[in-house]
Amino acid sequence: MKRRMNLINSVIIVLTVFAVLLAISLFYHRMSLNSQLTWMRETLRFVSSVTSTDTNAQIDVLRELNTQYRTIRVSLIAPDGDVIYDSLVDESRLENHADREEFQEALRGQIGENTRRSESIGEDYYYFAKQIKGGNVVRLSKQWKNIAGLIGEVLPTTVLIALAGITMSIIFTSRTSRRILAPIDYYAENLDQIMLADTADIPVYDELLPFVRELRQQKKTIDEHLDELNYKSETINRLIRDAKEGMILMDSEMTILSLNQSAVQLLAGESQFDYRGKDFLYLCRLPEIYSKLEKASDSEHESFNIERDGRLLRIYINRVLKQDGLYGVMMIIADDSETLRLEKQRKQFTANVSHELRSPLTAINGYAELLKNGMVDEGDLKRIGSTISDEGQRLSGMIDDIIKLSQFDEDVIQEESSAIELEPFVNQVVSVYQEAIAISGISLTVELKGEEKVVLPEAMLHDLLDNLVSNAVKYNRPGGSIEVFVDNAPEALRLRVADTGIGIPEEHQKRVFERFYRVDKARSRAVAGSGLGLAIVKHITEFLGGELNLQSEVNKGTTVEVLVSKTY
Repeated sequence: MKRRMNLINSVIIVLTVFAVLLAISLFYHRMSLNSQLTWMRETLRFVSSVTSTDTNAQIDVLRELNTQYRTIRVSLIAPDGDVIYDSLVDESRLENHADREEFQEALRGQIGENTRRSESIGEDYYYFAKQIKGGNVVRLSKQWKNIAGLIGEVLPTTVLIALAGITMSIIFTSRTSRRILAPIDYYAENLDQIMLADTADIPVYDELLPFVRELRQQKKTIDEHLDELNYKSETINRLIRDAKEGMILMDSEMTILSLNQSAVQLLAGESQFDYRGKDFLYLCRLPEIYSKLEKASDSEHESFNIERDGRLLRIYINRVLKQDGLYGVMMIIADDSETLRLEKQRKQFTANVSHELRSPLTAINGYAELLKNGMVDEGDLKRIGSTISDEGQRLSGMIDDIIKLSQFDEDVIQEESSAIELEPFVNQVVSVYQEAIAISGISLTVELKGEEKVVLPEAMLHDLLDNLVSNAVKYNRPGGSIEVFVDNAPEALRLRVADTGIGIPEEHQKRVFERFYRVDKARSRAVAGSGLGLAIVKHITEFLGGELNLQSEVNKGTTVEVLVSKTY
């Protein structure tokens, strides 16, 4: 701004100075010319009236006139045109002037006037001539300067004046612009503080106050819009960033514009690599996905499933179409592995249930058929009845366990907590197995520690401890031992059942909590049970928000410990 102001002022000064110069020069030239011409005419008339007819006397008068007026050239010309006297040039060097216009006009009784360049001097002159007594012609002449010459004489002075004016203008403009711009500069540097200040405290000119008020209003509106946009942007970014589903935004060239870490993890990408601005192939080269992206389609929405590394990924492709083609693509990746796992588990569970139920049903139906057809001796009736009863109880227990697991799967468990006296509760659970323990010669130790009562769902706690003790009895060796330890601390309840039984090989330890999983199928068939005990223990522990830990060594025994928080 300062440069522009200085430039404009300089141009204005230069043009003004030269315009004034030209005007003054024209005015001065006209005034000077008119004044000198008038003076010379009058002088010529005076000289012609007082001069005698004697040529020498005429020359003396002209010399006297030249002495008084040095700038005037005085000539005396004979009637035939020869120069008798000239105040500037030797007469012998001058040619005959008979052809001069002013001389010819003087011979006709007029005052001859002419302007031309003097060949003898080489300058422009204006001439006045008049015939005097005796017939001679007196001619007065003065150097004539045209307007260009006059301007040329005053041009150096004019340039100096212009430079001085420009210098003063620059100084004045700089000071003025600093004063004008100081409030604006202050306003720009302290915008935030000024926006919050009162109008009276703002150091700007009154003319700028409407601008300040409008700017404040605009800033307020912009801030409101920015706050709204930031809130929406932050909300969207947080939703995308924290979403479990993978989200990828791409343009029409399949260049990634935005994505979240879930998408990188689900597509097995590198979490530290920035895929934005890269082609989708940098992230994933699965042909099942890329072929769908490359395929031209008029459908805006498309979904399909792929399996990768044991995961079931459901891919949703949302195309943003415009009139002349594809605008962009949004891809959503959902991990349906749990659905796949549950589906496989359901199928396996159905197959296992069918297989497990078939054994007792086959025995019951077989013996029932024998009884129906009267093919059983009276001595075998008691044995067959006992077998049918045992298989029926086994079938009933298995069905009960299946129902419990189904309730866990469908999340319909509704158990109310109650205060449980631990000592009688544990003794009641253990007493069920006293006969089997006595038959196998197993020693049983029960240790209770901590508070006497605990508030938990009694049925769940019963099933949990019952299944652990049942397995410790079933898979123990004759003459072995079982330790039941209960620690009722203020924060959590710890249950531990340790036996000295056959143990579980390490490669099977992670799977023994699966439904119907059997380490030794031959031995498991010989042992009564549904095969769902440890699966029920696992589900109860998870429902109560507890931790389950198993330690086992083949032929040395197994220890199962459950830690249940009282604030589940």
